[in-house]
Amino acid sequence: MEELAKVFGVDWKLLLVQLINFGILLFILQRFLYKPLLKIIDDRKAIVEKGVGDAEEAKVALEKAGEESSLIVDGAKKEARDYLNTTKNDAALIKEKIMADVEKEKERVLKEAAISAKRMEEEAILKSKESISKMAVLAAEKILKEKH
Repeated sequence: MEELAKVFGVDWKLLLVQLINFGILLFILQRFLYKPLLKIIDDRKAIVEKGVGDAEEAKVALEKAGEESSLIVDGAKKEARDYLNTTKNDAALIKEKIMADVEKEKERVLKEAAISAKRMEEEAILKSKESISKMAVLAAEKILKEKH
């Protein structure tokens, strides 16, 4: 083995010093570079995982909010339909009441008109009778004056 090392020009002392230097370099790199770098990577990984978790929670919350808003909108639509139907029913009842009142008022006005017309007719007949009576008296006076 030693011959092989001489053929290739390997110096054991130099090789040992290089191994010690490599060990020291490996220790320094591991202590001051590799471990802090792994810590930074782990911290970043935790941040990314937290962000992904938060995004999933936000997605679930958004879906839930969408469902809730749909329920609220559906409830509002139903409430509006109910209110509209109630309003239509109330309007129909008010219309019927007004129509009944108008019908009663019409009947009252017609009765008053009939009574007024009958009264006017009676007054006209009375005046006619008075006029006829006066004319008859005048005619009788004239006839009596002519005979005398």
